Amino acid sequence: MKKMIFTDIDGTIRFPDGTVPSSTVKAIQLLQEAGCDVLICTGRPECEVPERILDIGFDGMITACGARVRYHSKVVYDREIPREPFEELMTYMTSHDIVAYVQQAEENAVLASQFDAYMAIDTRMHDRLPAGSERLCPVPAPAESLADIAHPEKMAFYGNTTPVKKFRAEMPEGFDVVPLGIPSPEKYTGEIMYHTLTKGNAIRALLEETGTSVEDTIAVGDSANDIPMLTAVGFSIVVGNGTPAAKAEADLVTDDMAEDGFYRAFVRLGLLP
Repeated sequence: MKKMIFTDIDGTIRFPDGTVPSSTVKAIQLLQEAGCDVLICTGRPECEVPERILDIGFDGMITACGARVRYHSKVVYDREIPREPFEELMTYMTSHDIVAYVQQAEENAVLASQFDAYMAIDTRMHDRLPAGSERLCPVPAPAESLADIAHPEKMAFYGNTTPVKKFRAEMPEGFDVVPLGIPSPEKYTGEIMYHTLTKGNAIRALLEETGTSVEDTIAVGDSANDIPMLTAVGFSIVVGNGTPAAKAEADLVTDDMAEDGFYRAFVRLGLLP
């Protein structure tokens, strides 16, 4: 039975050191051989999707938490944060010593005035990973002004003086904050998405584009930014190492990623031997 399957990357099929369980790679390839489409559905923009993930051979990808959809190499959906609220939010962040890492499909950006601060944070984040780990994010381009940031899709933020609760209450309308999906040494961190740019909305756009029924869709995730994806499909799976919030939305909680949870979930669904 052909299905369209969406999977998150970090914490779902990829360890912090960049490796992917061999059973997960095998599951993806067997599902494709059975006629299923398997797509990445990640919070990372296209420029952050590692080559090791692309080399597995996916049928498409939803990136930046739903800002862009690529299906069989063709971009079929492409959105960005509207300019006015983006600039208002960035102005607030710079005035409150919050470092903004702006994620875009082609190249990420940091304001030049915050570049050194961001690179110090990046080094501290990398130092927390196991020896030999890949860098979590590519080095961003320093932008001299907001006008130099052309296509913002989502953001990550880092700070030590403005609590997330205060930031969330004072930011412009239309934005949402979820916990950062990667380890960070800063006191206050998170991901920022614009309310219309979600994994769920991107999935719905792709289903309309391809004429696929929601009943023929499956999603696999692990954390808060996966919830719009999990609630947009016909059947949702969360790996055992996922967060309680994500598990609460799942039709099936499988084993941990490290315990062949991805493969075993599809065995339980009867799609793999």
